[in-house]
Amino acid sequence: ESCDEKIILQLADEFCNRPFKLDNAPLFRVLTAFSDEEVFYVFLNMHHIITDGWSMGILLAELTQIYQSKIKGEPAVLPSLAIHYTDIAHWLQEQTDEKRVVLTKHWIQRMDKNLESAFLPGLESISNDDNQGKTLHVTLQDETVQQIRITARLWNCTENQLMLFTYAILLADLSRKKDFVFGISVSGRAHPDMENVVGFFVNMLPIIVKTDESQTVKSFFDQFVHSLLIDMNFQDLPFDELVALMHHEKGIKLGDLIKTRFVYNDFSSQVSEIDNTLKVEELNIEIQGSKFDLSFTVQPYNNTLTLNAEYKTSKYDESLIANYIQQWEDLIIRLCQSPQLLLQEFLKNQIPSV
Repeated sequence: ESCDEKIILQLADEFCNRPFKLDNAPLFRVLTAFSDEEVFYVFLNMHHIITDGWSMGILLAELTQIYQSKIKGEPAVLPSLAIHYTDIAHWLQEQTDEKRVVLTKHWIQRMDKNLESAFLPGLESISNDDNQGKTLHVTLQDETVQQIRITARLWNCTENQLMLFTYAILLADLSRKKDFVFGISVSGRAHPDMENVVGFFVNMLPIIVKTDESQTVKSFFDQFVHSLLIDMNFQDLPFDELVALMHHEKGIKLGDLIKTRFVYNDFSSQVSEIDNTLKVEELNIEIQGSKFDLSFTVQPYNNTLTLNAEYKTSKYDESLIANYIQQWEDLIIRLCQSPQLLLQEFLKNQIPSV
């Protein structure tokens, strides 16, 4: 029986926000619905312990492939996997002690006790702190996207590196911090054979920023990327182990320091058409929670970039987040157009009123 689209989306909202219980299967739920406008909906809801964003892309691609085969009356044949998730889990458990020594040594040397937490100023009138959250979905302005792509080519870097750098400068300016740390999510798929495996591989990588206002934008960017690439080589240490290591070795509560996160999903979420009769697209469902005070997640969408700003409602409201997004976009353009200006020109340490 078909129903109104509004009712379907309300059902989907309740469905996606229903808590999982790890000791009570399933951890993978599916909801299907058919609207009065002859639109068919499939909602996939999985606990994060068994999947990540990359895996969702794999599942959508395979579902599309199966559907195409079925409407053609052909058997659905999915590509075979060279390795499986259990193989990878076993390999991770058997990492040599020698490799762990190398990983831990690097991070002990990288982390200073004077590192601070970077965050964008929140609402002073809200005092409680919980994990209730909302997400603001926006599409970056065409001018911003064009500037990112042009500058990435000129500076011989990735769009991700450039956006991550500008986010770090935004944090440095508005948090009034000189030496600080925030987080990024890394795919954890170091080997090509892992790219088509469904599972949870994501790890958190600390981004350590030590600003030097006497440097030019471009020279500081080059230094930032150099450090980033080195740290990426040591991303295999699970974040919970890194947190325990820092607390034991240096008394640093790393988990408490990382209040904000930047994510770049380097898989495009596109609207696709099947045989000119079916259009498949993703829907944004509001998830009523946020692990971090603020997370910026950027993802390619067709020919542009989308931004999902997930925030704790105990810290921010939508108007404040929208203001920070606009400031970030403005900063991207200014930094990209002025690579020879000193960094101090962009670190005014003035928190604007909203």
